[in-house]
Amino acid sequence: MLYGNIAERCIEVIWEICSANYIDIISGNVSPDHVHMLISAPPHLSV
Repeated sequence: MLYGNIAERCIEVIWEICSANYIDIISGNVSPDHVHMLISAPPHLSV
């Protein structure tokens, strides 16, 4: 379940991975049971 510290850490990890791969997070939301993200990724990366 994505609550409290776990949700915060999830967000941190997602930002780190996206930054390392030149992915822009346009919007996102962490819910208790899933994550929604709208991203802009370079064309050489497979989503």
